[in-house]
Amino acid sequence: MKKIAGKIHQGCAIKAQKLISLDNYKAKHYNCNQDEFYGVHLSSFWGINFHHRASTCGEYPSTIISQTAYCFRKFIFGIFLFIFSLLPCFSYDDFEIANALKLASMQNDIDKRILYTLAKIESNFNPLIISFTAKHTNFHFKNLQKSVKKYKDRYLINFKGSEKELQKALKILLQDKTLKIDVGLMQINNVNFNKSEIPYIFNPSYNTQKATLVLKECIAKKALMKDSIECYNKGFRKVSNFDYYTKFKRVF
Repeated sequence: MKKIAGKIHQGCAIKAQKLISLDNYKAKHYNCNQDEFYGVHLSSFWGINFHHRASTCGEYPSTIISQTAYCFRKFIFGIFLFIFSLLPCFSYDDFEIANALKLASMQNDIDKRILYTLAKIESNFNPLIISFTAKHTNFHFKNLQKSVKKYKDRYLINFKGSEKELQKALKILLQDKTLKIDVGLMQINNVNFNKSEIPYIFNPSYNTQKATLVLKECIAKKALMKDSIECYNKGFRKVSNFDYYTKFKRVF
């Protein structure tokens, strides 16, 4: 999210899954718990049985080459499935994102369509992302995906990946006081959170609640709707260009 005062920081456009309607609220949660994470049941993954069969690989000399090749392929495929089965634990699914937006809407008495639109503009519903502008592109985190776009006389830089790796990167980036960094689902600017919040700032529920509180502050201090929406992007300073509100109306 954009900081309360200071320069404009355009939201990032990151390709993500299409979010379900907020009206399709589901009470069931899909995030991985620790027991599931540390006790992956390979024998039932996608219906593939990984239990030992009656005959072992290479049991008959006449088929040792083909059996060995089969065992090797099975072993590699098993490793692939194991790694793939862990991936959901490093991300948030559509229901968690939708529920976070709806809950923030209910608790703060703000139309959920407004929050939905802001999340679409800011992060395209991707909670695991860091964005900032800089005069150079010499930022590298080997475990994160980096994208760079030219933005006026600077560069718009995005990093996305697992929550743990983003937290590590954020700690490093915050040491550079010249950077104005936006994080998470609704792109909260670093002027609106402190280092103690890094373990939670990418969580959709926590991130959305903080973003909504800043939006409420804009609503409380601005008389018109378009001023409140523009304030979310540009802060409390007086503006003459309502380009962010124009984008908001188009996406709403």
